[in-house]
Amino acid sequence: MKSPKEVSSFVARRVLVGRVRPNAYYYYYAQYEAIPYRLPTREQLANAFLSDAEFRALGLANWLNTPTGEVVATIVAEVIPATLEPEFSLIVDALKLAADLQQAKGRTQIGVGGFVALVLGIAIREANKAPA
Repeated sequence: MKSPKEVSSFVARRVLVGRVRPNAYYYYYAQYEAIPYRLPTREQLANAFLSDAEFRALGLANWLNTPTGEVVATIVAEVIPATLEPEFSLIVDALKLAADLQQAKGRTQIGVGGFVALVLGIAIREANKAPA
């Protein structure tokens, strides 16, 4: 994962969900009343994150590990007040899900690469065994 500052900067600049707006200043967030926004599901938001090249470049997850929910919540809380519910929890959950999906994809790619390397190694060994 790149630095937490880069992740929080991404959230501050790119996330538009309910009352959460890009580059918003939440000092007076109490004025943002609960308007009946139709919020996306965490799966929809996670897929939107995964389709964003900037999010993928952040490398929130790699094949070895993903950040915990507490780490993601701390990063998001730097730019969005935790009391701005349900948007805060939705963004945290979606980022965590997107990181898990990113990790699963990375593991699949490594597994396929390992399998291909194994098959090629066996083929080369068998080719070298063949009588000349």
